[in-house]
Amino acid sequence: MRTMASIDRFEKDLAVLVFFKTDDIYSIPRKFLPVNCKEGDILNIEINVEKNKTKDKLKDVSDLIKKLKDENEF
Repeated sequence: MRTMASIDRFEKDLAVLVFFKTDDIYSIPRKFLPVNCKEGDILNIEINVEKNKTKDKLKDVSDLIKKLKDENEF
């Protein structure tokens, strides 16, 4: 998914973004933005799902649950 937003303002360690088309307002940690961003800058935002990483993480959690169950069997 791609969208665009403008930086409305900074509040301490947060950036307040106004999204185009919807005018939705969200605050995100400033550390997620490029270093030299300033109020009024336009951001091109792309969000992707990392299906392989999600699958790997689910396997890790499943393996951990199995290990814990095996350790606690009587």
